[in-house]
This record gives sequence, C-alpha cells and structure tokens, in this order.
Amino acid sequence: MDETGGDYRPVSRLAVAALAAGVMAAAALVSPLGWVIPLVAIGVAVAALADVNRPGAKKAGGWAAVAGLALAVGFGAQAVTSAVVSRWLLERRAAAVARHWIDAVRAGRLADAMAVCEPRSLPGGEPHAHPAAAASAADNDREAAFAALAAVRGLAACGAEPPRVRAIEPAAETEGGWVVVASLAPCGRPELSLRLVVEPGHAQRQGGSVERWLVTGFTLER
Repeated sequence: MDETGGDYRPVSRLAVAALAAGVMAAAALVSPLGWVIPLVAIGVAVAALADVNRPGAKKAGGWAAVAGLALAVGFGAQAVTSAVVSRWLLERRAAAVARHWIDAVRAGRLADAMAVCEPRSLPGGEPHAHPAAAASAADNDREAAFAALAAVRGLAACGAEPPRVRAIEPAAETEGGWVVVASLAPCGRPELSLRLVVEPGHAQRQGGSVERWLVTGFTLER
C-alpha cells in the first residue's frame, strides 16, 4: 500500500538511501572528517524528494527522504556548532594563559611567569616548587637568566600600555597547541611582536589528574 492507503507503490531507492545517509551523518559529531557525510546525505535527500514528487512517478518514500534530510541538516549543524564553540573556548583559554604570562612579566613577577612555563622552555630547567627554596642561589640564577631573555626584556621595557593580542591560531609545530601573537606597538615598538606557544597539559592533584595549560615557547619577532 502507499503512504495514503491507496494502491501499492514501490519505495524509492533514493529515499531509502537518503534515510540511511541521514543516520550515518551522525559521524560528523565524532570527527571533522565526517563532515562530508551530511553534505552527501542532503544531496541524496534532495534527489530522493525530486524522484518521489516527479510528475507521473508512482513511488513512495517521501517520509524517508524528509527524515534523511532532517537528520543530515541536524547532525551537520550540530557538528559545526560544536566545533566552533570548542575552538572559541580553546582560543579563550590560550589567550588567558598568554595574558597571565605577559602581565606577570610586565609587573616584575617573574616567578609567577615562570610557574606557568613548561620546564624545558626555561633556562636551567625546572624552578623549585617550594617557597622556602625560591630564594636559593640556584633559583636566583635561573630567574636572572629568565629576565635576560629577549622576550622578557622586551615586555619589561613596555610602559603603561600592555601589548595587544592580534592573532590566536593553532600551532603548526605541536598538536593541540596554540600560538598567541601580541603586538608591541602600544609599547612603542611597532616592529616587534611577541609570539607565545601555549599547550594544554595535565598535572597530578589530589583526587586525580587536572588540565593545566602551559607556555611552552616565547620569542620576540620582527
């Protein structure tokens, strides 16, 4: 029987394919590689609707084509929205870590700036974690070496105006990392930019592992 209770009509194969493709469009939620599936499903669904509604065509399956179209559009839109929101949150987190590092250096709180750095990015390796050891000769030497770095000296020379972040983008040199570029134009050095690489990591805390973002690289560039 057809969809309205009349004579028998064969179901459009395109309509069945559209419904199947609409279900498979859920793969777009798992990986950006699956984003092509909703596009294909939409195309198949449109073709199925045209096939079913073609003048003289005696085919059923309009409901399947519409369902496939709705699934494809829904999964596709959800995947894109999720990716956009996720990227925005990651950019904001990377920018927040970079600004904390910049503000700490500009304020002369070098120990605070070094605390958010990946140990291998610091001169002399990892600083001591305990306040009692912070005044040791080794820590003083390490902080002095950190203060002598070009990026640190460039920020320390800034006046009241902070550097202006002008770009945040995924880091090509590391998976999951972000590059934050800040112009030193407000500091009177328009030819210079500070390039910070910020990466998410994990630290062990009581109760388990927690996410901790670190500055893994900082350079002054022209």
